[in-house]
Amino acid sequence: MRPGARYLISAAGIPNYGDDFIAAAWLRFIDRRFPRQEVWLDSFAPGVAASLLSPIAPSARFTDTLWALTRGLPEDGEYSDAREIVRDRIRHLGTPRLDIGLTQLRHAASIHILGGGYLNAIWPRNLGLIAAAAEFSRLYGIPAFATGQGLLPAGDPSPELLDDLQQFRYFEARDRASADQFGVRHGLDDAFLGVPFLPAWEGEPPDLVVLLQGDLASDDAHASYRRLIHEFLDANGAVRGEGTAFVEAYPPLDADMWPELRTDYPQAKFLTFQQVWGRGLRGVPGQKWLTSRFHAHLLAASTGASGIAIDVKPDYYGVKHNSLLEVGTGWALISLTTMEPLPEPSAAPDFIATARRYTAEKHRLASRLYPRLAPLRLGSWVAAIWGIVSRLRRRVRRVLGRVRL
Repeated sequence: MRPGARYLISAAGIPNYGDDFIAAAWLRFIDRRFPRQEVWLDSFAPGVAASLLSPIAPSARFTDTLWALTRGLPEDGEYSDAREIVRDRIRHLGTPRLDIGLTQLRHAASIHILGGGYLNAIWPRNLGLIAAAAEFSRLYGIPAFATGQGLLPAGDPSPELLDDLQQFRYFEARDRASADQFGVRHGLDDAFLGVPFLPAWEGEPPDLVVLLQGDLASDDAHASYRRLIHEFLDANGAVRGEGTAFVEAYPPLDADMWPELRTDYPQAKFLTFQQVWGRGLRGVPGQKWLTSRFHAHLLAASTGASGIAIDVKPDYYGVKHNSLLEVGTGWALISLTTMEPLPEPSAAPDFIATARRYTAEKHRLASRLYPRLAPLRLGSWVAAIWGIVSRLRRRVRRVLGRVRL
């Protein structure tokens, strides 16, 4: 890693469409703003992340240094204990597999934890990412950012966690409940940054889209899913799946039900994650969605679709979907276990325009976090001066070469 590199942290690479989409949005932004800036993405699975994201930002580099550090933390320990382990590793090293990456990270221009719902009590070890970013900021003066975070569910934040949050130059939660509980800014989900780059549907778009997740749902979710799918398709005249696309955003779990669904709905299509990654979770006006996925709700609503969102985990997905209702998608929201008749898919008629304003707001934030004329740390000055000297040397060689000819 050269001095002055930008360092991003993300849950990309599982793969999971929402996390990968957010990483793509930030990599695209930084690549366009700083075409020759070295950027590293520390991700859950760097090999998969590189396959997905390298075409978007060919100069990006991929690692899992800090994710690997958090995997070594106790699964159910207190934040204060995990923090001490992280701080010791960063200060004193001692983990041969990670020491090179941790040493190089001392020279980064910034550390940015990208948005998502992976910093909460469901995966307590992931909070070590906060401890790590705060410690690098504390020891080496590296500006730390966190944007679009969903921090719930959570217990009362410990004094150590609150102290680390204060170390960040900018920390933003995407829902008001997270912002209030942790005393951080309330903003928007990072996916709004990438909405303008969603590709158009290839060919005729489906009339109905169904995306029901296979993870983080209860053991009896399949029975509820089948009932809701039947009501949704029947109400929209698609009893055999006419004009319907079932979608996979988190392989292979989102495809668990497809073998039985293809029998019940023989005219429906199934879009794999790979196909969706190429096409994007785009909606179109007049299209209707039934989904439990948060980012499907956000992206489809932002591009004109109406829909019904399903809350499969109230302390997690309920918070997420309600944050979108608060910003005005106008979608219906139901519980997975509801026995009430399925509501009509709905949408706010002006949400496309509203989403454009949110995209502009997110872009303004990104521009503030990554100013073109940012004050450079000492390492960055050295890198910048060395780059100028190298370019001058190359030009002199070319001129001398022409003179000899």
